[in-house]
Amino acid sequence: MNKLPVIAIDLGTTNCLTAIYDQNAHQPSIIKNKNGNKITPSIIQFDGENIIIGDEAKEAYEAGDVGCVTAFKRYMGSSSCCAYIGNKEYTAVELTTLLLKYLKDNVETVLQQPIYEVIITVPAYFRHKERQATLQAAKNAGLKVKMLINEPTAAALNYGIQHFRKNAKILVYDLGGGTFDVTLIEMSKENQINCLITKGNHILGGKDFDKCIFNYLVNQIYYDTGIDIKEYSGFINELMGRIEHIKMTLTNASKVKIKLNIPNYGVYRTELTNQEFENITSHLLDKTGVLCQDVLDELHYTWNDITDILLVGGSTRMPQVSKYLEKISGHKPITQVHPDEAVVLGAAIQSILPAPKYNVLSASSKPIANKNAIVQKEKPVTSVSAMRLNDVQAHPLGMIAVNEEGTHYINQNIIPPNQSIPVKCARKFKYYTSAQKNNEIDIYLLQGIGNIFDCEILNKYVISGIRHKEEGSTLIRVQYSYDVSGIVHIQARQEQDECDLPIREEPVPKDMSMFAKPITQNPDNQTTYVFEILDTSGSMFGEPIEEAKKAMIEFIDKLKGDHVYIGSMSVSNRTIITGNLTNHPLEAKQGIKKLYCGLGGFGNCTHPFDTVYKNMHALKGRRIAIILADGVWSYLEAAKKAAKRCIQDGIEIIAIGFGDADYDFLRSISSSDKNAMKVHQSQLVKSFGNIAQTISETSHSKFNNNEETKTWEAIGEK
Repeated sequence: MNKLPVIAIDLGTTNCLTAIYDQNAHQPSIIKNKNGNKITPSIIQFDGENIIIGDEAKEAYEAGDVGCVTAFKRYMGSSSCCAYIGNKEYTAVELTTLLLKYLKDNVETVLQQPIYEVIITVPAYFRHKERQATLQAAKNAGLKVKMLINEPTAAALNYGIQHFRKNAKILVYDLGGGTFDVTLIEMSKENQINCLITKGNHILGGKDFDKCIFNYLVNQIYYDTGIDIKEYSGFINELMGRIEHIKMTLTNASKVKIKLNIPNYGVYRTELTNQEFENITSHLLDKTGVLCQDVLDELHYTWNDITDILLVGGSTRMPQVSKYLEKISGHKPITQVHPDEAVVLGAAIQSILPAPKYNVLSASSKPIANKNAIVQKEKPVTSVSAMRLNDVQAHPLGMIAVNEEGTHYINQNIIPPNQSIPVKCARKFKYYTSAQKNNEIDIYLLQGIGNIFDCEILNKYVISGIRHKEEGSTLIRVQYSYDVSGIVHIQARQEQDECDLPIREEPVPKDMSMFAKPITQNPDNQTTYVFEILDTSGSMFGEPIEEAKKAMIEFIDKLKGDHVYIGSMSVSNRTIITGNLTNHPLEAKQGIKKLYCGLGGFGNCTHPFDTVYKNMHALKGRRIAIILADGVWSYLEAAKKAAKRCIQDGIEIIAIGFGDADYDFLRSISSSDKNAMKVHQSQLVKSFGNIAQTISETSHSKFNNNEETKTWEAIGEK
């Protein structure tokens, strides 16, 4: 049984094309539609129960008939309604599904065989959601997508087959019906085309030039007749249908005469010159020019470093496009490719090439090109299958995290922009688990540059199934990737596990305002102050005090972080602070090392709570005193009274006893029964570790806290 061919689909805002790579002729070819045309208009008409697509729908649209829908590609990625026909709402995915089904049926009729797998072209500047919506529409239409390919790079691949020049730097200027992309490619050794950088605007295209003509005519009619034609919906439909013809006429003529039959007025005549058309659309061309300059600036290029400018997209036929580009660049754009067909033919070529391998990031990097390399003579590629295309994803991938100061939420970069796809990058971090609740991590992924709300929040990803670890933190490794279609994926594993943790996608909450507020407003991220207090009376001599100090140091290791301050003091006949509150672990440990048996005397005739109150009363944040004793203090009632004052002030007291310590005594000075514990001397380290873990769980936010943010590091593929 012969393998079914892979079909290329250029899914355009205005028009669609399909193509196939002819293995016998060793070249791609366009598949005409059932009417014998290469181009199928991306227009759908709902005529009662009938759904009309393509050429017939365009005729209805140009005639001003109702029920026609076009330019729905611009709404891809949005779940909102983009057309309301016959009391039914249609999303962009639903409309695109209808269009793809029509294209599929047409190709199967022409080829007289079923098709299943396709390559679909998309604007290079499409984000994850627009690409995901395109995949969903294809799936709904019964198609399996081998890959999504960026339109400019597909066109560059088609161009490179016949015009390959090693070291050439070609700016692909892709102005379609609804979108604009500018991509810089480099032709490198071994028939390889590398996309270095791409930028764009997915709501800038030929339709915006149409709108300029429409607004010009509306204003001109009002000026000449005093009639506001926007009040006549039927006439508006008719005028919109004629604008594309007006624009196309100006492609080859200096002016176009326009004759309109205006309601309640009669015949109206006017004209639009090419110069007027150029004037009313100059701001749109300037937008494209800004993006072109951004591409050059990011690579530290000038226009002199560019070999050629390649025009792609039907809207580049407008004379002002070439004129504008030659003016700003000094280069006359090349026209060796068909502006409508280049993209789909390049996609058909890609259909027979192997999928690129994953690019594994170990650190942030920028695109690099051999800027000063000598451009070699043109040499057509003799074997198409020897071509290789390295595409990029324009949008950086980040996540909501906390800045180094722990004061604000930020967009933390994971995968920089313009990395070759497919690409993956792994990160690892510490996570403190709980035995009492589900161990889950919430991750909010971002696409875009700048602060959180300048980006698109892709999804809320919840990592679950994390096993509880009794002591300290566990290591979670999360891998983020863009696949060959520019779709985001996320995987996670715990410690050295071979299996992935479950991850579910949840809708982004409607209220994300908490991420715009300073973190100090979030009690889960407040500063924590801890005094470790050690009984240094004579009964602690030898191994007991050494074990106690070891546990106290272990506590510091498990509770380090810029927002945690730790101090130390001794209690015997006197209370002595050996280490002031500090967020530097080494300094905190030095305070503990100063503790020794007999410091402040060998008896136990005082308590530490007056000193605790004095040093913690004015602090803002969580305040904790951890007492470690091996017996009962002499002046217990005074200790209880002073401890109560601390507790009423909001200071938490944890009492740990061993040896001759009495549990009732520990309860009497603790802020709660669960904060009183009697343990064996050998269990001190574990007990302090558990306390550190509990404090971490209740002091830190679930994922985006300063401790975990500081422990992120990039790692390569396992």
